[in-house]
Amino acid sequence: MSYLLCVLALTAWPLLADNGAGEGDQPEQGATAPAEDAGRLLRLSYESDEELTYRIELSGLGSVDVAGMAQAIAISGSIDMTLEVEKVSAEGNFTIYTRVDGSSLKVTVDGQPMPMTQQLPQMRTVITPRGETLEFEMLGQTQQTGMEAQISQMLTAENFKQLLAVQKMAAFPEEAVAPGDEWSGRLPGEAGAQAEAEGEAPTQITTTYVADEEFDERMCARLESEAVIAMESLGQIAGLLQMSGTTTADTTTWFDFEAGRVLATHETGQVNLELSVPAELTQGQGEIGIFMEMFIESDTTLLPPAEE
Repeated sequence: MSYLLCVLALTAWPLLADNGAGEGDQPEQGATAPAEDAGRLLRLSYESDEELTYRIELSGLGSVDVAGMAQAIAISGSIDMTLEVEKVSAEGNFTIYTRVDGSSLKVTVDGQPMPMTQQLPQMRTVITPRGETLEFEMLGQTQQTGMEAQISQMLTAENFKQLLAVQKMAAFPEEAVAPGDEWSGRLPGEAGAQAEAEGEAPTQITTTYVADEEFDERMCARLESEAVIAMESLGQIAGLLQMSGTTTADTTTWFDFEAGRVLATHETGQVNLELSVPAELTQGQGEIGIFMEMFIESDTTLLPPAEE
């Protein structure tokens, strides 16, 4: 079930560089204020050895069908995600180690609690002040054997990396922006370029700077983003596993432009994924088809230092 945990982790990643979007229930917000006439540069700002902890409240329903056997899945609870800024380079880029505590997360399969014996993925990333991911490394993988280990490796490595890089990360524009401005991004790297060259619709992320708005007594840029991720555009792993389907996400983000960090997000997402695991990876069980459908909603807040 490690692929489920990867999906959960994806819902918790509008924190390093986010654009935000969404509808429905949202955290309490205050009055709006106009941006400066000339606009403003949206940039992340961290200091070396700084530590930030976000709490992600999650709820979700869905199902997984493995080789024709369907199982209902329900998710509730929270994840604490701590970002440790290991260093700031001379160019201003941030190396960030992320550890994730999922001990308060509850997952049931067909009504039965699923033991949460595995750690959620730990990550080390290098990002720019604009939110571009320059380097990515998965850390602390639980030891597994057989087919589970091979599937987990694929779904938590290249595929996870690609999704993580693009789900909500159309990087902040080079130029200053103001309420009403909109910008878009596509899947970076070879997968996105190949999809465009073949005439396919690439993964799209569109962000709108809606307003300057007070949140938790801080003036923030309220950003709304819509992301559509085509599984077929994820490159080599998509071909190997015959992946098809889409992931969609609508997120609203409150970005503290003075402090250079996300204060809160509200996100709704849907995952539709179909894949086929080749017989050579199933230890004699033949080709195995997997279908997953998940509906996930999350609210993320930056915890005060006293609560970390």
